[in-house]
Amino acid sequence: LYSKDLYELEIPFSFLGQEIIDKLKDISFSRSKAMANYYWDMFYSIKNMYSSLKKGKNCVIIVGSTKIKNIEIDNSKVILEIANHLGFKTKRILKWNYDKTRRSGLVHKIKGETILIFKK
Repeated sequence: LYSKDLYELEIPFSFLGQEIIDKLKDISFSRSKAMANYYWDMFYSIKNMYSSLKKGKNCVIIVGSTKIKNIEIDNSKVILEIANHLGFKTKRILKWNYDKTRRSGLVHKIKGETILIFKK
């Protein structure tokens, strides 16, 4: 498990991620902690992807956006910031929104996904 200490809510590799954590702290400490752990886990995962890939190769990450207590969270922007911080170059960004007519529990929780394509 890559997650930081229980009370570690600092995200030094993403300004946007830190803003989200700070907003969530005012609403729910447990949700802010969970989101901080998610961003730390993604940081280490992307770092491992970067070190594993050969120069000139591509990496694709699919990430969803969500809403927590009336705070819209576009995780793709944070992941983009993390990947660029670690050395990836953004090649392409594709947005995909869920069909609102589809009957699924996901429709109300996850609004869509973003496909991020990076190059080392």
